[in-house]
This record gives sequence, C-alpha cells and structure tokens, in this order.
Amino acid sequence: YVLEVSEGVPDKITNSIASLIKEELNDIAALDEPYIYKSGSLKFAISPVKSSHEFFGILGILLDNKSIIIERENIKQLKFLSSLSSIIIERLKMEDMNRLLLIAEEQNRIANEIHDSVMQKLLYISCKVGLLIKSKNEKGWDDITDELKLINDSLRGAMKELREEIYGLSCEKNGNNYFEKRIESYIDEASKLNDVNISFNTSKGLESVNYDLKKVIYRIISEGLANAIRHKRDGDSSVLVAGELGTV
Repeated sequence: YVLEVSEGVPDKITNSIASLIKEELNDIAALDEPYIYKSGSLKFAISPVKSSHEFFGILGILLDNKSIIIERENIKQLKFLSSLSSIIIERLKMEDMNRLLLIAEEQNRIANEIHDSVMQKLLYISCKVGLLIKSKNEKGWDDITDELKLINDSLRGAMKELREEIYGLSCEKNGNNYFEKRIESYIDEASKLNDVNISFNTSKGLESVNYDLKKVIYRIISEGLANAIRHKRDGDSSVLVAGELGTV
C-alpha cells in the first residue's frame, strides 16, 4: 500500500495513521460511514473508497476540533469525496476493460479475415509452387517464367488484401458490384494457379446483401474451393464442389 499525506504532517502522526490502517484495514474497508480516529490532541476522519464489489483504498482528513458543525460538514464532504472517487476509479477500470475487449475483438476480426481470404490464397500459391517443382523438367523456361509471374502477382494480391484486412478497409466503399468482382477475381486466380476450371454464376445481385452475410458467403466459397483443390492435389480427380445460396 502507498500512503500519501499533506505537507507539514509530522512523521509521528503519519506513522500512527499507517499503523492503524495496517492493523484495521479489513474493518475500515467494511465500513459504510467514515471512521473517527484520535491521535493525541488531533482527530481524523477516515473513509473507505469502494464500490459494491471492490475496495480501492482509504481517504482521510484532519478534523477541526473547534466547531462541531464544521466537523460534521467535513465528515459529510469526506463521505461524498469517497463515493465520487470510487465512481471515478470504477469508470476508469471499466474504460480500460472496454479497451481490452475492443482490442480482442479487432484481433479476432483480423484473424478471421486473414484465415478466410489471405490463407486460402497462400494455399493455392503453395499448391502451384508444388506443381511447378514437380513439372520443372517437363516445361520450358518460358512456361516456368510465366507461371512464376502468375505466382508473383498472386503474392502481391495477397499482400494487398492482408493490408486491407489489417487496417479494416471496407469493400463497401469500392464501388458497385465490388463483392461479386472480388469473388470472380478470387475464383479466377484459384483457377489459374491450380490449372482447374471453376465457374461462378449468380441469379441475383449480391451487393444488397448485408456485410456480415457477405463474409459468410465469401468464407463458404473460399473453404469449398480450398478443400476441393487440396483433394485434387492429393490425387483425387473426381472432386466436385457445388453449392446453392437461397433467399435469406
């Protein structure tokens, strides 16, 4: 515990108050009214600073022995300051907790967005690099150069998307049909990187769908394609991925 006192208070009195608080801290913390403490000719009022569920500390003042009325007024003010202090401290603790919750939510958002988009692209790139290594003796330098350029472009796209997800850039401010174009671009890139044909058709526009549902749709598509391409890479050539999104 830290004991702060006003300037000019003798060390003897300070030590006496410190000993009292140390010995009777639990009893003082349980009080609802200020505690009156006498040290020689001096009289102090000590009040706990606490909320309904937590004890923060103690506030005290030197009382004026000359007037009972002033003494009572000082005690009332001490009680008020104790209550006000507890509210301020609790508010600060609540704001700190909210800040930590916001940080945790943002971390979860970034983690989910990276998993749903960037990680899937990196999987396709990894598959493409694996295929390129296996076929390096069968392809000419020009073909290998073209495929390396494709991989490089995909990596640049993944890096750009990673930056956008980290800084929370919304797709809503990128113009009309951005969501559908993003899906088409994602599928086209996956097709080129993995030498597969993937078709994408919508019967209705997706731009009117709310943002949370767009995230779900994008996740379904990316996970489905990733699983299909992973099975294809493992030698299962009979993989078929089909899906239908109904009215929500």
